[in-house]
Amino acid sequence: MKSIRALFAAAAIGCFALTIAAALPATAAAQAPSDRQVALYRDLMEANGVAHNARQAVAAMRAAVAQSAVERKGSPLTSAEQTRLDAVTASVFSAELENVLNDIARTQSTGFTEAEISELITVNQSPAAVRYNAARFEGADTEGAEIQNYMVDAVVASINTYNAGAAPTPAAANPSDADTALIQRIALARSLLEADGTAETAISFVRKNHRILIAREINKHIEVNTLPAEDRARLTTIINAELATLTDRILQLSAVRYAQTFSRAELAGLIAAYDIEAQRKLTAMRISDDGSLDRRAEAALQAATQRALTTFESGS
Repeated sequence: MKSIRALFAAAAIGCFALTIAAALPATAAAQAPSDRQVALYRDLMEANGVAHNARQAVAAMRAAVAQSAVERKGSPLTSAEQTRLDAVTASVFSAELENVLNDIARTQSTGFTEAEISELITVNQSPAAVRYNAARFEGADTEGAEIQNYMVDAVVASINTYNAGAAPTPAAANPSDADTALIQRIALARSLLEADGTAETAISFVRKNHRILIAREINKHIEVNTLPAEDRARLTTIINAELATLTDRILQLSAVRYAQTFSRAELAGLIAAYDIEAQRKLTAMRISDDGSLDRRAEAALQAATQRALTTFESGS
């Protein structure tokens, strides 16, 4: 079972580390946005950490280009070559990142009024919200590794429950050493995840993505297609229960971290700030994302990767 951890890595991290484009999904709009809407939307992407996350992703791609350049050369780059490569990747990726961010802003800003975008910017600019957004991205890698373990647990429990009637994965619980104050803050943090749409987004993500990975792994151990209809139905019920537990464990993982980071007053303030119609509208858009912007962004940045390598190796 341990071999499936690598398969689960990207999906686990992706649950909360929002991708460049999927973070604020595309909408079908009847008319083009105004320049003011686009500019405001770019400000929103800065305020809620999406632009920062995009820059981090591009930084990782620049590092990958450097590694590829070394591998293709067959030896380490000289100091002069490294300097020239840095200049090439900075130029290529900076321009492409601007194009990607502008594409996102122009496409998605049509889903909001200027007033709604301004309201979302204000919400995300409070000191507590700035820390909250930073904490979401900073904890992605750590939580991603733990979520991989949760997904493995879901596969193992599904198989064992089906084959031997074993107990399912235990529900999420508070830390064993949590005092009353921490437990209260965890409850508030769970409410915050509801208010800002994280909980609803996580449920959707698990159903759309984790279900496929988990079912694929289970199918390696149980020949699902050969099962009688009654047994398939029983296995589906088991998997659905495990997916619900998986989602709850993921949310609890984040809630505990936020409860250990923020005060009771800060959590209550964030709940009130995010409990607005514009945020609910944003959540609905996230869940209905068709992935088209994400695919466009990925294609553009992959092309930039090849362009940077070609430019560097050609000496131009």
